[in-house]
Amino acid sequence: DVAVTIPTTGLNAGYYIMYAVNTATGEVSRKSDGINIIDITPPIITQASNGNYAAGNPVTVTVNKDAQVYIVPQGTAATYAAIINASINSPQPVVKATTQLMTLPLTLLTGSKYVFYAIDYSLNISLVSTQVVTIVDVSPPIISNNTSGSVTVTTGTISAISSKDGYLYL
Repeated sequence: DVAVTIPTTGLNAGYYIMYAVNTATGEVSRKSDGINIIDITPPIITQASNGNYAAGNPVTVTVNKDAQVYIVPQGTAATYAAIINASINSPQPVVKATTQLMTLPLTLLTGSKYVFYAIDYSLNISLVSTQVVTIVDVSPPIISNNTSGSVTVTTGTISAISSKDGYLYL
């Protein structure tokens, strides 16, 4: 009898069967009882977009292992149900160490803040991303109720209303 230890590092979660092969004769043993490899290591978000973004713009995220990535409002609990229910995107599959491009929905409110979670195929949940995406308004102001027609130079005034804070220029 020869005792052998086989490391599980690098194996994906799943059901495995073991065989022994006699290298001198090529004979193969009967299969072993099944071995269920369980993945208990959560994914790690190694890079994600951070800062101000307009709704409809792309953001990116990179994860250290195969996982689904979710964009959720900041403060969402790190539970499967909370992440799924709060997700603003369809889950995006990310292959280990590749960068996934996602588009922010157009319906996001200005000032709202979002973070990333990754959930692997064994349902291990990453820590919340330290990167935060803040939705900003990039639409131009709209001028209304502005003076029209002729105005005299010495006694006239011009008025208008802007839909946003800022300056009015002539």
